[in-house]
Order: sequence, then C-alpha cells, then structure tokens
Amino acid sequence: MVYIGQSGRPITTRHREHTRYIRTNNPKSAYAMHMLNNKHEYGTANEMLKLLKPCNKGLKMNCWESFYHRTVDRRL
Repeated sequence: MVYIGQSGRPITTRHREHTRYIRTNNPKSAYAMHMLNNKHEYGTANEMLKLLKPCNKGLKMNCWESFYHRTVDRRL
C-alpha cells in the first residue's frame, strides 16, 4: 500500500515526528494511529519514503498530489 501526501517541510522531519508519535502511542498523528491500529511495520525514512516530486507548497503541489492519487488509484 502507499500513502501520498504533501508537506512544506522536509520529509525526513515529518518521518521523525510520525515515528515519535508511533513510539509514544500519540493520537496527534493519524498516520501513527493507522500504523498502530493495523499493526503495520515501520522503518527508517530511507526504507519507508520516496519523494515523488519536489516543489513549493501551493497550487502546483496540490496538482501533483492529485495526479499521483489518480495514478495510484488506477493501479489498485
């Protein structure tokens, strides 16, 4: 399975935050709660993440996110 989302901050920073929320069972992160509730494995940023398209936040990023969502939905 894949998750496609966007962040205006470095993805390694977001990954560290989510990992911390997973380890502390913190409900602040929906991603962390999903990982815990479904007993998914998690690992390092290099193992778990792939930057699909670097770009600035805003309309351009929203368009790319929409494009990648449609692409993944067709594969499933």
